[in-house]
Amino acid sequence: MLELLNQGLSVKKISDQIDGVTLNEVRSLVEKYSLESSLADRSHYKWTDDENEQLIQKWTSEPRPLIEDLAAHHKRSVGAVSTRIRLLIKLGQLPPSAKPHTKYVKWRAEEIDQLLNLVEQGKDFEDIASILNKSEASVKAKFKKVSKKSTNKSTDDVIEITISGSGLSTTIKIPRGKVNISIPSYGWETTVSK
Repeated sequence: MLELLNQGLSVKKISDQIDGVTLNEVRSLVEKYSLESSLADRSHYKWTDDENEQLIQKWTSEPRPLIEDLAAHHKRSVGAVSTRIRLLIKLGQLPPSAKPHTKYVKWRAEEIDQLLNLVEQGKDFEDIASILNKSEASVKAKFKKVSKKSTNKSTDDVIEITISGSGLSTTIKIPRGKVNISIPSYGWETTVSK
């Protein structure tokens, strides 16, 4: 198990790979040997009272630290720290004015292309997030948005033609720019969508 930790696998991946070993057993091993590396990330751990106190103390200090720095210190994602601060505000342990402002980093076109390629290769969102240095939630949201855009785009590339008359009506959908159509009127009403 220590070999897997030293290979850089997360606590969750190790517990998934070894039959009969639970997530808690891997966590206790990490704590027992006090592994201080990215392997020992705290993303699958509950927040402790000590961590909450440290977070409150640092967040209320001047100048206020960046959420990214707190995330690195606590070995948690930026989203986890931001969510924890909001919870501490809700619980009354931090003043409402302490609400965090997360720094949104816009996705570059190359990152979106890489995301789509990695999904096409069959990589899971956790691995993709690690490769792109983004949170898993961010990767899932971007993929959903990009997938939705490509679906909508395909419907924008269709021309709808409705022909009706003498009590009959039919609608034809044709890919835009693929077919030249000439429809003689013969008393029928023809409508072409734009």
